[in-house]
Amino acid sequence: MAIVSIKEDNIHLLKDFIENMGTASKSFRYYNSRSIEVIKNHLATLLIVENDKPIAYGHLDTEDNVVWLGVCVLPAFLGKGHGNNMMSELLKTAKKMHVLKIQLTVDKDNKTAISLYEKFNFKKERGFEDNFQYGFEF
Repeated sequence: MAIVSIKEDNIHLLKDFIENMGTASKSFRYYNSRSIEVIKNHLATLLIVENDKPIAYGHLDTEDNVVWLGVCVLPAFLGKGHGNNMMSELLKTAKKMHVLKIQLTVDKDNKTAISLYEKFNFKKERGFEDNFQYGFEF
């Protein structure tokens, strides 16, 4: 297992991940409304790769002076610590970049993700009809 930073020379790994999301695409909709080219604006785009296959994704994205975190683990690899590994790596990366605050949104019914975020001390800031917004401060 390796955590790989995605750049232009290995973007095929990200394309592979997106194409193989399966049911994960119902709760992680980031690329439904964005081109893969959006990674040019990311602070970090990471994949966990196992046996040359991407199995988990994470990013730090800046929009309107807010740093947003996104994480997705392929369904077949849930419950094996990959979400924890990705969160740890993203927070370590953000800290190195002197990011002060990170935000994310999560579907209200995504109990697995909510548990992961709260484990890493993200705090619920607002609730909307279908999702929650969480924040984390260093």
